[in-house]
Amino acid sequence: MPTSYLKYALQDGYIHNWLAVGPQVVVVHDMERLPDAQLQREIWRRFHRAGIVPNESIEEQKSFALDNASLTWRYARCLEDHMLDLATSHGRCAYLQSWAYSELVSSSACEATFVLTTFGPAELWLNDQLICRDETFSGQMPYSVECRGTLLEGSNKVLVRLEQVSIRECPYAIALRVTEPGEAGLAVRVPTCSPHPRRRQRIERALEEGYIERDLYGWEDHLRVCW
Repeated sequence: MPTSYLKYALQDGYIHNWLAVGPQVVVVHDMERLPDAQLQREIWRRFHRAGIVPNESIEEQKSFALDNASLTWRYARCLEDHMLDLATSHGRCAYLQSWAYSELVSSSACEATFVLTTFGPAELWLNDQLICRDETFSGQMPYSVECRGTLLEGSNKVLVRLEQVSIRECPYAIALRVTEPGEAGLAVRVPTCSPHPRRRQRIERALEEGYIERDLYGWEDHLRVCW
């Protein structure tokens, strides 16, 4: 069955629509007695493996094997803060790694600037080429790094690996902004298993456009959802 696509626009230059997989969670048992900032880096160095990327075609609901575990791609989208939030709760210290995938469609070949915002180490691939790697742990504040890449005419594969060491509560999210010459006319597409992508996107838009008239309701008030 041919792959179909969900198609979107950039939001203020950010990719808002992704396929995400993970996190893969590795529980850390033998923690050293170090301050949190040093401990995060030491644990990351122990578990980090450079260049680990999914080696099969990427599509919604498709799985791939990693370290005897099966991980499945799922559709995810950003909220108004432009962040793709993959945070989960862990009762113990753990090393986390996840991937996020989307495609940029360009009307012409051009050089583009990518601004990757994370809270922990991350790597960015464009068309299977590593264009950015950063190893910063930024605590509770997001950290951004800028890089350049060449967009080809047509579809371009964008893949991000994000890592984190969860000691206590910690943010686990990314944002990716793209700037390019205006004539390139970038759009976003996400490969999907849906046999009716246009119908699915109509339903998605209808749900996004729903709103309530106020934030606070009493016990006997009627809650009205408007469009």
